[in-house]
Amino acid sequence: MLDDLSALLLDLEWKGCSPRMRRRAAEIAEFFATTVREHHADEEQHIFPRLVDASPKLAQLVLRLQEDHDLLEESWLDIAPHVLAIAAGTSLYDLADLHDGVLDLIDLCRVHISLEESVLYPAAKARMGRAARQAMGRAMAGTPRVPSRFDA
Repeated sequence: MLDDLSALLLDLEWKGCSPRMRRRAAEIAEFFATTVREHHADEEQHIFPRLVDASPKLAQLVLRLQEDHDLLEESWLDIAPHVLAIAAGTSLYDLADLHDGVLDLIDLCRVHISLEESVLYPAAKARMGRAARQAMGRAMAGTPRVPSRFDA
């Protein structure tokens, strides 16, 4: 979705708004308003509590990632009105504000994802047995049989 957001920005700068870009903007808005928020809630409910007491280093990482969640939400809320205006087909967006906000959001997301992938998820996997990972995956998915990325 970060690539889509970046592409949307470039297309707007060069081509202006089109029906295809409106659809893309709506998909991006839906993703950040639902999927990203659900992902952060899952981490805060299921993963962070398992790691906060594991070591001082992991406690610091958990704190950093929680702060990132707030910063990511603020960053999204800064650009959401612009993205929603594009999705609605109006010209009530400011391309310069959108440009700056998108770059900030993408930078924040990439660093956050890197920390999750390189440290958080491996630490969680190392501290949890297979059954616990499967149970957590089911709880995060909200269904009894949906596998999680931690099941592998």
